[in-house]
Amino acid sequence: MAVSMLRLPRIAELLSVGKTKLEDDFIHHPGGDEFVPGTNNTVRRLHLVPLGERSRAGFSDEVARLIEELRAFRDAASKEPKPKGRFGPRKKQPPATAETSP
Repeated sequence: MAVSMLRLPRIAELLSVGKTKLEDDFIHHPGGDEFVPGTNNTVRRLHLVPLGERSRAGFSDEVARLIEELRAFRDAASKEPKPKGRFGPRKKQPPATAETSP
């Protein structure tokens, strides 16, 4: 597979996210967190190459790596047991008592 450079709109399209989500969560910024949020420090962010004053690009193999790591994280998370019910197991209610009036 030949390695090519992908500009940000194409990377956003491959990840199915918008520009802001791409910048905030998937692209590494100097001095920022190295990992994609919500992945328990297992998926590394993309490092981009500056092409000019404002344009940047990422290598296609690194974008493919990010997608594969996200897939592996999803598959590992789906194997964990999920709690029953929305808020955990259902609690037993005390039996209803009839109120008597004097």
